[in-house]
Amino acid sequence: MGIEMAGNNYQQLCISLLALIESLGYEKKTISAYQRELNKIAEFMDKTKASYYSAGLGERYLAEYVSNAHTHKSSINMAETVVRRLDDLLFGEIRFYRHAIGALQCPECFTEQLDRYTQYLRHRGNRESTIKARKQYCVQFLDSIEKNGVSVFATLHPKHIHQAFMESNSKGGFRQAVAPFLKYLFKEGILDDNLSECIPYVRRPQPMPSVYSEDEIDKLLSGIDKTLPNGKRDYAILVIASQLGLRASDISGLSLNNIDFQTKTIHLTQQKTGTAIRVALLQDIEEALRAYIDSVCPASKYDKIFLRRRAPRLPLSAKSIYAIVSQHFHESGIKTRGKKRGPHSLRMSLATKLLAENVPYAAIQKILGHEDPNSTKHYARMDTEMLRRCALEIPQPSGLFAKRLDISERGAR
Repeated sequence: MGIEMAGNNYQQLCISLLALIESLGYEKKTISAYQRELNKIAEFMDKTKASYYSAGLGERYLAEYVSNAHTHKSSINMAETVVRRLDDLLFGEIRFYRHAIGALQCPECFTEQLDRYTQYLRHRGNRESTIKARKQYCVQFLDSIEKNGVSVFATLHPKHIHQAFMESNSKGGFRQAVAPFLKYLFKEGILDDNLSECIPYVRRPQPMPSVYSEDEIDKLLSGIDKTLPNGKRDYAILVIASQLGLRASDISGLSLNNIDFQTKTIHLTQQKTGTAIRVALLQDIEEALRAYIDSVCPASKYDKIFLRRRAPRLPLSAKSIYAIVSQHFHESGIKTRGKKRGPHSLRMSLATKLLAENVPYAAIQKILGHEDPNSTKHYARMDTEMLRRCALEIPQPSGLFAKRLDISERGAR
């Protein structure tokens, strides 16, 4: 059992992957971890009698991996990373980064100021994960300026900042972390000028939401076998995601206390925003929930609705909800290349559908539980018909432009 027994394309993918991460300077223990994970995938291929590796097989492997309640979060993260790397190689979209040998250390001449800044961030209530990320960028910045001859902030010049900015692998992350640090130094009187203004702005491309048509969502739901216990559970999950637009974390957190069958409402506090919302218990959702709860929902000491079918019957996590939705997308045959295929794509599809039906932004904001109105307007870019109605007519060329256009047209003739 192992890589040598899996399909030929998988053997080649494994050889290429291991050779690539070794050439990029990954540590031996990391390479060994990759090797162990690749062997597990090979065992899964042998068990499922798969003759070759595909992105769909990787999704099914992760779905089974995530559903195991005894699997540690770090192991799940490793499995997701290896599957993502295999998919990169499979589609020729290599997105690996060379590992630096040894982490950068803050130069001693700046240690005191950086320590004070991190304490300042804690006092402001920033999360430790945010502080850690900002500190890493600040250390890169301080290491760069120290190498360029700056040992005290009094001699810091915009050219030093620009040089450090250009050396950064993530220009957006650099600006987001270092600009507040420079503002802090100016506020504390350590810098005479607010040099944060010297960091260039970085335009980040806004990705288009992943949206599926009503026909595709109908195909997704109709492909679920509701005669099976898992099918009844999964159908209820996907109906809630597609008709209410709830996030995976909120679906996994649903309990019977959140459902009022008499008033036909669902009330909950969103885990992401902490916002309390109340939405209608639509007929399709009520029927799906009753079919699952009355005949399938296993006995458990937990109050959550959606549970594992196998012992121990623990509540499904948000990752498990994502894996279930993603698996049914794959099995439905819907074209998902270049699109997201989790509960959030169903949430975005619902918002776009409501916009197309001329539902006001305020109503959509309330349905989705958005705190920021701009979050809802983000979906307007997918409403092609509405954008077409807003399009302006192309003006007739005039002046110098018309003159040059006429010359170019005559020249072309």
